[in-house]
Amino acid sequence: MNRLAVAACAFLLSLGLSTTSASAAPLSADRAGQLTAEMDSRKKDILDKDFGGKDPSKMSSRERREFQKKSNEIENQVLKENGVSKGAYSASMMRATKNSPIEKSRAEHAKKIEADKKAKAEAEKQKQAASGEQAGQSEVVIERDGQSADNAMSVEGGVMVQRGGQ
Repeated sequence: MNRLAVAACAFLLSLGLSTTSASAAPLSADRAGQLTAEMDSRKKDILDKDFGGKDPSKMSSRERREFQKKSNEIENQVLKENGVSKGAYSASMMRATKNSPIEKSRAEHAKKIEADKKAKAEAEKQKQAASGEQAGQSEVVIERDGQSADNAMSVEGGVMVQRGGQ
């Protein structure tokens, strides 16, 4: 090594930087699969919400650029939320193949995420139905020729019901 290279190495070491390009330790297959499933789920939500569920191959160039930008933001956000470096994730994904443990783990986690979304949607639907039933139990009294005691109309489950009267 010449003197300049030695000086550069000494300078980098004094700053606490390594002179070798040490890669981040790869993640376990389960962890990498979990992160990939979370990213895929969020990307699918963006596709459905912002792009009407269009396949990226059927998007215009502008839409694809916008989707790619949002996709990169999602990846960075998921990695940051989970405290994983992009290098560690990339190193793990380089080993992933169709039948690898990472892909199997991703599929398992994707099923869990999808089941959780369905459960939340069902709970929200039931909550709305319950609040709709409470709000829909109103009674309207209709008077005919001043005789209101026998005629009553109510809304039950979205259906108008008449009680009593002629």
